[in-house]
Amino acid sequence: MQHPESSGNHHPSKPALSAEMKACLDACRACTVACLACAKACATEKDAANLQTCIRLDQDCASVCTALGDVLARGAPPNAAMLDALLGACIASCGACAKECDMHGKMGMAHCAACAEACRTCESACQKLKGVAQA
Repeated sequence: MQHPESSGNHHPSKPALSAEMKACLDACRACTVACLACAKACATEKDAANLQTCIRLDQDCASVCTALGDVLARGAPPNAAMLDALLGACIASCGACAKECDMHGKMGMAHCAACAEACRTCESACQKLKGVAQA
């Protein structure tokens, strides 16, 4: 009896990601981290009650970025309709979060400024991947 390790039944290796998929995956991961850090920092601000919209958008954006990142990280080409929907959701959530965080960043909240930048980077990477996927 052979052990599975010696039978040649190894897990198939993941196909290489395209440059656009890799850039989008990296941007999604960075945006998730920035959004969660921003939400946590906003929750500790003196004026946290007035930052509830920012906190909610941070958390929602992190969830959407995580979902898209998980699909991209599998390496296999995702279903075209699903990829299009996830990219659209990520573009929308990153845009909304960046807009909200920009307002607070301009008032001196560095964590919001950093989050807005990560959201804009992710939004751009998603738009580029969406353009390639639709071509």
